[in-house]
Amino acid sequence: MDSNRYVQQMLKRDRDNLFPELTGPVITSFSEAVKFCMEYYYSNPASEHVLEVRACIGKKMKVFHKKAGTYSDKIQNSLEDLSNPETLIVEVAHQPNIFPYSGFLKKIVLGHVIAENLRERVDFPVVELFGIVDQDFANPKWFRNTYLPDINAKDGLLVLSAPVSRKSMDAMYTIERPSLELVNKWKSGLETWLINNARILNRLSRDAHGEIQLDRDEMSIFRGRLKKLFELIDDCAKTSDTLTEFNSFFISKLVNSIWEYPMVFYEYHATQQYFKDDYKFLIKNFEKYDQQFRLYYNNIVSEGISLNFKEPEKNCAPFWFHCDCGAKVNVKVSYNQTKGTILSKQECPKCKKESAVIKLEDNMDNISPRAVSRPIIVSRGIQPSIFISGLDAAGFELISRGVANDLNINLPPYAIWHVKDNYVGIAQAVADLTVKKNKNNPKIEVNEKKELAVLNRCENALKVMPSIIDYLINFGFEETRDLWTNHLLKEGDLSASLNFETVIKGD
Repeated sequence: MDSNRYVQQMLKRDRDNLFPELTGPVITSFSEAVKFCMEYYYSNPASEHVLEVRACIGKKMKVFHKKAGTYSDKIQNSLEDLSNPETLIVEVAHQPNIFPYSGFLKKIVLGHVIAENLRERVDFPVVELFGIVDQDFANPKWFRNTYLPDINAKDGLLVLSAPVSRKSMDAMYTIERPSLELVNKWKSGLETWLINNARILNRLSRDAHGEIQLDRDEMSIFRGRLKKLFELIDDCAKTSDTLTEFNSFFISKLVNSIWEYPMVFYEYHATQQYFKDDYKFLIKNFEKYDQQFRLYYNNIVSEGISLNFKEPEKNCAPFWFHCDCGAKVNVKVSYNQTKGTILSKQECPKCKKESAVIKLEDNMDNISPRAVSRPIIVSRGIQPSIFISGLDAAGFELISRGVANDLNINLPPYAIWHVKDNYVGIAQAVADLTVKKNKNNPKIEVNEKKELAVLNRCENALKVMPSIIDYLINFGFEETRDLWTNHLLKEGDLSASLNFETVIKGD
């Protein structure tokens, strides 16, 4: 069993917790998230160091929102509250993925709904913030690709891609922004996607039920949403300098300007210098960090739980060094009786620049945390009272909490909202009706190669995790926000299935 599955089973109350000291409270409901958040807040007052870090990051947040075009009175109020020692922080963080799938946005919704609930209960400020993890490797598929169901496309998926190699060794924030030609290609593909799927849906529906699904007025609504999406994309393309900015501006415009959340955004690569004391703390305590990392890694694996990362090489520093060429480079820690702790960046895997000794103080703009150290550094610097996490980070976070405990750092509780949305949009309806038509047609041999290819495309279209674009077109911009919000407030259970009223009616 992998760590994702292990945590998911605990969230569903299907298994006992083998490592309570590594998970912290296992939050299974919205009310529990609020409860444990409040408990952490009252037990962990903000230090002078935390207030200083928050204030410094606030200045970078203002720069981000000004450039993104999302600066407002709400954002300004949030930034001012960061310097208040009584402020409670709700934090969300994620890589700046391109037109992300629902899980990404649901983390933001959960964070906001928790913050709103707290504001109704307390008389001190509550700030919701989003950490843009733009220093990670640029090769993950969700950073460079997004998917929509489309049986007319190869493999049953319309793929909108940024030109980033899946073997890239570069940090995300170094990737150039999408070209105008690429943006126009995306827009053209989306327009074709909508028109073709609507046309095919009406044809299939007429054949199956004697009537069309989408009349002229309904198509006008879908086209209006597509136009709004294109305007949003164009605005991001004009103001961004990198792909991470394009992706981040898109999210900020949706969250701040359209959903009207007061959530403030900050970019990891622009703020690492403010965590200097937190990095120095880990280096000072590196021997224990390194030792306990391995201890918890092996303890977890010995219980039959696999982790989605390898045990690090011995003496591997808790951060990366960013080479001038854009690549991320390992750093080793060693000791010398005369010189003390020595940090050595290794040979760059991309440009082959030779290894060299570095000083942490001189390179704060050129480093980034590793996955296990990230929660420790961010929590010690910003001290959120709750962190909205995801299943993919579960393995790293188990070890992070164990190491943090041994270093006398109290990490906040984590809340995970990871459930699939069940709904039928235009393209899903096309796939579903195509499957039914082919299965009910006696003249078609299921074993034929062409037929199998069609069914395979339909299967892929029906099981894909769609881009947020699919939601915005099918449900609407504010309506998507309200679907998730209303579900949270009504159900409360973070493992309850999301069964939306479908956009397209079936038989």
